[in-house]
Amino acid sequence: MKDAATLLLMLSAVGAFLAAIGSLLSANATRRAVEAQLVSAFLKEYGSEDIKVALRTLINWKETHGQGFQAKWIEDLRNGDAEAQKVDNARRLVKFHFWNALRLYEARYVRKRFLREVTHVSGIDVLFDIVEALDRKLGCNQEDDHKYQRLHELCSRYWRWGLRQPVPVHETAEGSRHGNAT
Repeated sequence: MKDAATLLLMLSAVGAFLAAIGSLLSANATRRAVEAQLVSAFLKEYGSEDIKVALRTLINWKETHGQGFQAKWIEDLRNGDAEAQKVDNARRLVKFHFWNALRLYEARYVRKRFLREVTHVSGIDVLFDIVEALDRKLGCNQEDDHKYQRLHELCSRYWRWGLRQPVPVHETAEGSRHGNAT
């Protein structure tokens, strides 16, 4: 009788152990599915017209103003220049696109793989080469500086292979914007 009770207890323990393993596997599958949906959402946002125009606005500003593009932007922004305001809006849009991904990673909602997937785009070069330079000229606070450092640590050395920059936007006489797809 005692041996049957012990055997039943052992079988129950094995059953509980197998149920726990199944639960863990299910949780991991759910996490992967949620991360895949988030990657898809981030890449869809990155492919949006707003991000495309923002990236091109930033690239055009830097190409137009050369080495002193940051100082010219600050000067024009302080003088209320409409083009400088467009650059500022583009700067914020691009910055927060990538910073939102970093926030999810730092809060441990997603894994490093997610962050690498959503930053493996040419826009990360625009963030590091243009947006960061504009922010530093504007005067980064400690939190901004931390975010740039973290993104450099987690993404730049892994992904910066000289990715192709987005094509600059050229306005037509009708005011519409044209450029090749990025």
